[in-house]
Amino acid sequence: NVPDEPFTNAGAEDPGYHNLVNSSTWAILDFSKKYATGIKNDFDGNQPVDFQLSQNYPNPFNPTTTIRFSIDQTMPVTLKVYNTLGQNVATLIDGKSYSAGKYRVTWNASTLSSGVYFYKLEAGGKAETRKMLLIK
Repeated sequence: NVPDEPFTNAGAEDPGYHNLVNSSTWAILDFSKKYATGIKNDFDGNQPVDFQLSQNYPNPFNPTTTIRFSIDQTMPVTLKVYNTLGQNVATLIDGKSYSAGKYRVTWNASTLSSGVYFYKLEAGGKAETRKMLLIK
């Protein structure tokens, strides 16, 4: 019973904000910040044997990079990016359930300044963090 287009534009004056149509609280979702530009299944026919977060590529990058990860069973996945102060600068995946497989996330960091960033994958009670470098 979910509409094909669950979001409506909140106003022409700010096209980056959208209202959730089927919400009683009309939550505001901000799509104008630094989020994943694509999440793809990289399944190659081989079942992943473990939870794994790979190094982003390219690294250093400007402004787009790809982050690959694999999970060995269906579970909710969270992937976030932090600056060196530990502040969350982007949430690429926020608790969405993924089936066992290999995935890649493309991230555009064009609105951020040059520097070191950390990306953290959490799934199934496990967590792994890696470092990346944005150079403009």
